Amino acid sequence: MYKLKNKQEAEQRLKILIQALRLADDLGLKQWARNLAYWQEHILNFFNQRTTNAYMEGLNTKFKLIKRISFGFRNKEVFIGKAFLACLPIPFLPHLLT
Repeated sequence: MYKLKNKQEAEQRLKILIQALRLADDLGLKQWARNLAYWQEHILNFFNQRTTNAYMEGLNTKFKLIKRISFGFRNKEVFIGKAFLACLPIPFLPHLLT
């Protein structure tokens, strides 16, 4: 979807996909078709600015993982330091660890 040139083309492709999923025999695919139809407007909003929230979702996942790993730590500064390290791009990490 993200490689398509414009919103109209994406809308046509999404409608074709939803229709094909609705005609499937599998209940899971039919549920997926309902979800895609429900979120269609939001999916197509990508083509207004060509941005996604993928980076923020990735950071949120990292923070949740660090929180889960750090359960039981008494020092808040260690948790905050781990969170800051998680935000750094990978090329910077070797320089900080040496």
